[in-house]
Amino acid sequence: MPRSTHTYRIGQIVPSSNTTMETEVPLMLRRVGEKFGHRFTFHSSRMR
Repeated sequence: MPRSTHTYRIGQIVPSSNTTMETEVPLMLRRVGEKFGHRFTFHSSRMR
């Protein structure tokens, strides 16, 4: 039986000095999605 796909929209505001969050969080979400059948859309913005 196929898993039902749930889509979650994730928004993140990161400090201008942070260079890793925008790449690490989507990678973690992708791994969770593959394991549990969820789908995430990831949107980020930098603070000034």
